[in-house]
Amino acid sequence: MNTIYQIEGFEPPLREAGMSEFGFAVLLDAGFAKKCLNIELNDRAKEFLIECANHTISSILPNRVLYADSPYHFAKTKDSKESILLQYCEVPGVNCCSIGVGYEGIRDIENSYTGTLRYSPHNIDDIYQSYSLLSIWLRWCNAAMHMVGEGQL
Repeated sequence: MNTIYQIEGFEPPLREAGMSEFGFAVLLDAGFAKKCLNIELNDRAKEFLIECANHTISSILPNRVLYADSPYHFAKTKDSKESILLQYCEVPGVNCCSIGVGYEGIRDIENSYTGTLRYSPHNIDDIYQSYSLLSIWLRWCNAAMHMVGEGQL
């Protein structure tokens, strides 16, 4: 993969869509993911990401209640601290509207996997949820690129 990420299937359905039909996937370069997994997330960067994500979500989904803790969930480093590698992110919706990577994907990265890490959709029911998820995922990725290059935000 020559880029850090690739987005798949972010087009609205061509017909009337039902529940969970607005999903998309993101492929993340395994080398970049491994770098992220080896950097501990500091409180300042985490708070900044959460604040930006909550602002984005409330702008796109103004009538939905935000999560009390965080729309971001990060993979753990080998010493069980939060890394800057995003495991999944979620927005308000029925039954956990999210895009993320399973634990097996994280373990593959730890074990020198060289392909791509696939963020898969879960219960994305409308274009607003889809746009919100992609927006906060991209916000995380831009911040992670900075943190990998600079050390931290």
